[in-house]
Order: sequence, then C-alpha cells, then structure tokens
Amino acid sequence: MKDLFILMPISDVSKTRAIIDTMSNLPLCRDNVYITLLHIFRKAPAEEELMGKKCTEEEIYKCMNMLEQAKNKLVESGFKSDHIELKLTTDFYPTVTEGIIDQFNKSEKKFDLVMIRRRKMSKAEEFLVGDVSVKLIRALEGTAVLVLKPS
Repeated sequence: MKDLFILMPISDVSKTRAIIDTMSNLPLCRDNVYITLLHIFRKAPAEEELMGKKCTEEEIYKCMNMLEQAKNKLVESGFKSDHIELKLTTDFYPTVTEGIIDQFNKSEKKFDLVMIRRRKMSKAEEFLVGDVSVKLIRALEGTAVLVLKPS
C-alpha cells in the first residue's frame, strides 16, 4: 500500500479539534499515513520589542502545546506517533496562506493532501482578505486540498 503524506495547517484549538476529529474518522490505513501538523506563528517584526521576549516565548509555547495535543489525539485514534511531525515556524509571512504555501514548497516531503478548516467570514471579509482555501487550491496545483466547512 502506498504511503500517504498529509499536511495539516492548524491555527487554534477550536479549529484543531474539528480537523483532528475529521482526520480520526477517515477510513485510512493508519500504518501508511504520515502527518505534518503545521502552525504558522504570526509574529510581527517588532512584536518582541513591543510585547517583550518573554511574552512572545509564552505564545510560542502555547502554540507548541496545541500541536502536541493535536498529535496526542491522532495517536489515540490509531495513527503512529513517529509518523506525526510537529512544525511551528516563526518566519515572518505577510499572510498565513503565504506561510502555508512556502512551507509546503520547502518541505522535503511530497504531500498528497493538504487538509484545512475554513473559518467563517462575512462576504466583506472574504472580499478584503480573500479565502485561504481558494488561494491554497490555486497555489497547490497537483495536490488534493480537503476543505472542512465550519459548523
């Protein structure tokens, strides 16, 4: 059976829970699935100066904790611990979408699937900010993108 490489960008606890639950319920051969849980830490260039290094480090710690919790949930549902990679990047990106695309392109892995959860947005927000899922579908041509709608 072919290995399946999945990139799962996650941003907050509520979205993480939904995407992990969905992943846990997919009928996949757990032995052949390799998951990269990715969080793009949106640190402004001057944030450490304004907020203090300690505050920034605490936020990074919270994000890593969120990734660890997501990994533990996946392991509980039968995925192999050593097949789950946690990746938190503090590189500066103008948008989360650009960060996801850059990390996707930089990866040594050839991802078969990118799984994201769409957040609720008003039409005005969508017009101004754009839809992350649409941008990813366009940019990651040749890779399946699974978009979970918010409930």
